[in-house]
Amino acid sequence: MLDMNTPSERERPSSPLVTSEADILEELVRSKARGSLVGVVSPALGSGLFICSVVDIRVDMDEHDLLVVLDNTIHRSVGDRCVLYLKEIVGVYLLAQQKQGTAR
Repeated sequence: MLDMNTPSERERPSSPLVTSEADILEELVRSKARGSLVGVVSPALGSGLFICSVVDIRVDMDEHDLLVVLDNTIHRSVGDRCVLYLKEIVGVYLLAQQKQGTAR
């Protein structure tokens, strides 16, 4: 069973770009829990790095994959969200910045 709780604080990857599916999922869950921004690399979004916040992570039983709901208001209009399957995300760039309006 998938544990959607915040991952334990293990040693962070040495590179700010994570590319393994397990590390991508861990960083997305951590970002959602902390309200922090991440850079998402996905051909489904186009070329480049998209700065987003993670709104939700859901299980899609039909596709046997996870749906990741991202808020990418930095690149689009306010409130614009996109939904990707975890398998569509090829990398996550770790950012130290917190999104506005979120207390630690």
